[in-house]
Amino acid sequence: MLQFSGPYAISIAVALLTWMYLCVAWNIIGGLVGQVSFGHAAFFGIGGYVSTYLATTYGISPRVGMLVGATLAAAAASAVGYLPFRWNLSPLVFAC
Repeated sequence: MLQFSGPYAISIAVALLTWMYLCVAWNIIGGLVGQVSFGHAAFFGIGGYVSTYLATTYGISPRVGMLVGATLAAAAASAVGYLPFRWNLSPLVFAC
C-alpha cells in the first residue's frame, strides 16, 4: 500500500474522482433529463480558477481555496439558475 501513497498517486486519485463526478453529473443532465448544459464546464472552471488564484496570489491553502471556489461557483449557479425557475422560461435556456 505504500507505493500508492505518494503525491503523484494522490493527485491522480483526486483528478480521477473529480472527472468521475463530472461524468455522472453530465450523464444525469444530458442522458436522463435530456437537457443540454454547458454550465458544468463553466462552474467547474469558476471553482478551479478561484482556488488556483487564491493559492498563487495570496498563498492560501488549496483546501481552503477549493471551499471558497465551490462556494463562489454555487453562488454563480444560483444566480444564473434563478431567472429560468423564477419566470418559468423554456428548458432551452439551460443550454446557455
